Amino acid sequence: MAESFPPDEFDDRAAAVLRTGAHRQRPVRGRRWIIFLSCTLAAVLIALGGFAYLNARKAGISYEFVGAVFGSDSSSSAVSSSSLSADSSSAAASSSPAAESSSAAVVDYGVSVVVLNATSTTGLAASAAQALDAAGFATISTGNASSVESSSYVAFSSEEYRATAEAVAQDLGISVVSVVDGLDYPVTVVLGLDFVG
Repeated sequence: MAESFPPDEFDDRAAAVLRTGAHRQRPVRGRRWIIFLSCTLAAVLIALGGFAYLNARKAGISYEFVGAVFGSDSSSSAVSSSSLSADSSSAAASSSPAAESSSAAVVDYGVSVVVLNATSTTGLAASAAQALDAAGFATISTGNASSVESSSYVAFSSEEYRATAEAVAQDLGISVVSVVDGLDYPVTVVLGLDFVG
């Protein structure tokens, strides 16, 4: 038979600390609301952060440098996101056809040219770089753009490279050539979805 023992200090428990189940205290009032509000706040902050990130990417063109270099042993630096601050619409607005190259200007085949693939087609920049190498250009770097562009264009950093940029555009069959301030390379080729080379 079950024996009963006299009451001791362990038998005196206050009602607030009574345990239920496997030695658990009663849940604190409002705890479910605190958890719900914390999760809701975290979800809102993540959504706002993603929205801000996508708007920042949409505001400018940023490019990542992959690093294949044709015809040169020198290492090349990355093309920064601020180096190509103009988007394709502003490049098209200040463009001139490649066929209007002036005969008085001299093409410099030793100038550094970077070819950026702004499509999902693998090897497009490498094939364009090989075409430029076959045309006689000495220093050609390739890379991938971090965003997809619908149209191809050739950008050059100053007027002294206009003839070279127009020759590059003619060799690749690109009709849009424009000057863009702040480029890391004298001539930058962006291959968009319309490129057929």
